[in-house]
Amino acid sequence: MYRRVTNSRAMVAATAGIVVVMCVFTWLIYGVAHEIATMAETMRQMQVTLESINATQTRMADDMAGVNQTMAAMNGEVADMAGNVDSMSDNVRSVAGNTRTMAGNMAQMNNSMGRIGYDMGRSAHAFSSPMNYFRQMFP
Repeated sequence: MYRRVTNSRAMVAATAGIVVVMCVFTWLIYGVAHEIATMAETMRQMQVTLESINATQTRMADDMAGVNQTMAAMNGEVADMAGNVDSMSDNVRSVAGNTRTMAGNMAQMNNSMGRIGYDMGRSAHAFSSPMNYFRQMFP
């Protein structure tokens, strides 16, 4: 009976079918395992990339904090500069007023220098000729 069962074509076909099914199943499982390995490698690469992104964002945050401090310092410097420009504007107005006053004083000084020149001429003439001095006293 054992020979009869083991020698039957149905048994051979069933065994061959099981072997084929097991080969297909093994091939499918191998493909799934390969895909899982690929996915695991991709996830490791993503982890490295995310760590790099995290480090870059940390550096960017530090850099932005530095930029914020620099901008705050610049804001203070611009405010100081605005005050200095206002002071300088007042000083320029003062210089302009002083220059106008000085221009008027220069005209008066010019007249005074003309009179001094005239008087110096009279005195030089008086020392050289005392009689001419008395003549020029009464214009």
